[in-house]
Amino acid sequence: MYRSYLFNKIIVTKSGSITTVKIKVSAQNGIDFGTYTLEIKEKSNDASIGNVKVAGKVARKEADGNYVAEVVKTTQVAEVNVEANDFFAVVYLDEVTNNANSITSTKQITDRESEHTITVIAEDGTEETHILRIIRLENNTNIQELTVTLEKEERTEVVDETTGEVSEE
Repeated sequence: MYRSYLFNKIIVTKSGSITTVKIKVSAQNGIDFGTYTLEIKEKSNDASIGNVKVAGKVARKEADGNYVAEVVKTTQVAEVNVEANDFFAVVYLDEVTNNANSITSTKQITDRESEHTITVIAEDGTEETHILRIIRLENNTNIQELTVTLEKEERTEVVDETTGEVSEE
């Protein structure tokens, strides 16, 4: 059995970040056909971080673009979750990835402060690297010193001897 295929080649001109191409496919009988729409999307250059959580709490983004998370002093292990802003980006945490836009990893917290490297690689290869600092906070709630200052307010009250009413002077 001999089959003949006819391929048409076209050049598609880019029109923005999404280019739509209509494709008409004819059946072998030459009568039936189907129409399809193909969307060609430009690769994203978004290598930004969408979310960082440590032990279930959102880490604070600093002015320099790095992140800080605080945990109680007794924390020895913390789950770290990092999500990229773009669905097609790939996230690395301390050079480990699962080739997805998010990663969750359990980190040992042994020092007062530990640093972890977050790298996000966008679909087009654009790369951003940030540092996540995890700080173990003291859990000492003892009051070492308390100063209370009271200011005495001077008031003069006048009592009307006939009515017993009090008024300020």
